[in-house]
Amino acid sequence: MKRVIIIGLGTIAHHHLAALRAVEGVEIVGLCDLRPEASKQPEFACYDFDTHVERLIGRVHPDTAIILTPPNSHRAIAEQCIHLGLHAVIEKPLEDCERDVAYLLQPEVAQHWTPVYHSICGPEVQWWLTHMGEVPVESIRIAFSDPYATKKGHIHLAKRVLGGTWIDSGVNALALVALLAPIRDMRDAQAVHFTDPDSGLYYQSDFMARCGQTEVEIAIRWNENINHKETLICANGKTYRLNHSAQSVECEGQILFRDNSCERLTAQYTAFYRQYPNLTLTMAQTKEIYKILFENL
Repeated sequence: MKRVIIIGLGTIAHHHLAALRAVEGVEIVGLCDLRPEASKQPEFACYDFDTHVERLIGRVHPDTAIILTPPNSHRAIAEQCIHLGLHAVIEKPLEDCERDVAYLLQPEVAQHWTPVYHSICGPEVQWWLTHMGEVPVESIRIAFSDPYATKKGHIHLAKRVLGGTWIDSGVNALALVALLAPIRDMRDAQAVHFTDPDSGLYYQSDFMARCGQTEVEIAIRWNENINHKETLICANGKTYRLNHSAQSVECEGQILFRDNSCERLTAQYTAFYRQYPNLTLTMAQTKEIYKILFENL
């Protein structure tokens, strides 16, 4: 990855851009979005811009395309980029359609793209893997909240493109599970979702399962008007709190680790790109994640 373009200039693009700027040897050579006005934002104005992917690629000759558009467009854009000889980096979720995910996971296609699971890239998660990665985990309790819906569960119009709690945040939660427990051994899965009557999308998701000997609970909320992410891990008879929002690890009232030198998402994407392509999950793990995701819709 030396010459990259970013496709899709929504909110998450600002974090990817900041992360890529911090990585040596990577040059951002172009940006693409269907909206011409997107290029007028000061942060994007200094880059070559086009509303047409193929035209931009032909002009700036990148080797990698970072796809940050709404999930239901990922397959089509990835196909186009791969056909033109680029490697694709695809933001989670891969797609919101099981058929399109299955296409991307075919071995002959999968070799041409890399998935992004930013939840596993935080410094607090990497600290856990380094210092506690060999310790058997008794339970994992993940709680993700985003202010994307009203208290009554009506998802904000601008956030409906994300596909709802389970499609958008469920992938990140399951990625964390895959990092901490044998996700291929998941069983006894139960999911309960609460639906926004306006959009038909989920505004709340609750999930329980077992991975081998590890109990798993996932609680995703969009209607609590907060942005907070944390994971409680029980191991060695103790409960460790990975506060993803604060990028810290706590146990029994003691802070074991903290690194909030930059904003959470920027820190996660910076780690991803600095270690690219190593800080991700295997395709086998990715297949398991999406199998579980769609089985529990």
